[in-house]
Amino acid sequence: MGSYAGITVPLSVKDIAAMPLFGKMVKEAVAVKSSPPRAVVVSRLRLQLLGTILAGIHSAAIITLADNNKQKLVFSGDQIQSGVVLKRVEAMSILVDNHGRLERIPMGKSALAIKVPVASKSNAIIRHMSRAVVEANLNDLPTLLTQARAIPHQMGGKPDGFLIQEIVPDSLYAQAGLKNGDVIRKVNGQPIMQPEQVIKLFQSLRNANSIDLEFARNGVIRTVHFDIR
Repeated sequence: MGSYAGITVPLSVKDIAAMPLFGKMVKEAVAVKSSPPRAVVVSRLRLQLLGTILAGIHSAAIITLADNNKQKLVFSGDQIQSGVVLKRVEAMSILVDNHGRLERIPMGKSALAIKVPVASKSNAIIRHMSRAVVEANLNDLPTLLTQARAIPHQMGGKPDGFLIQEIVPDSLYAQAGLKNGDVIRKVNGQPIMQPEQVIKLFQSLRNANSIDLEFARNGVIRTVHFDIR
């Protein structure tokens, strides 16, 4: 069996025999291993780092561009200006790719670093759900879909999940511990960005014994593990 992005694909003996296990793949691996890391130099870009926000994949930097003296919030992977991309946010500096060259921009003495708590599997909340209750809700899917309002949500101009509002008391959403204003980000580690993914989520509940739900509440990312019995 082969696994790609969480999908298991059956491999035949012929498939395995065709793999260049001791040829081209090995040479490529050696070439990558021998490639030296890019050097990081102090940047001379005309911008000032005012603060950093450490929040996992949503880390960001607050900068001021010398050209217009305006503050700008930039997320990891975003373009700061033409040819300059924010690569990594650290507590006291940022790394940028300036036309292919890695450069470090240190933080000023009066700058501010904020760390947003990010939940890990080790501190995930564990809850139990009744299979009978889950199945009863799934058998009346039209009603289930009207018991909360899901609105596409963005962070820094990028989709990052669905904002949940108008949750009906005692609904499956309420029993799962969700509250109005929560942003559902991932289910079983997979980002939830499109409406059809929400439908597939409900369908997957029929045969699931457990489910991991990641959501943001008041800026804090939380993980809940549900055992379905």
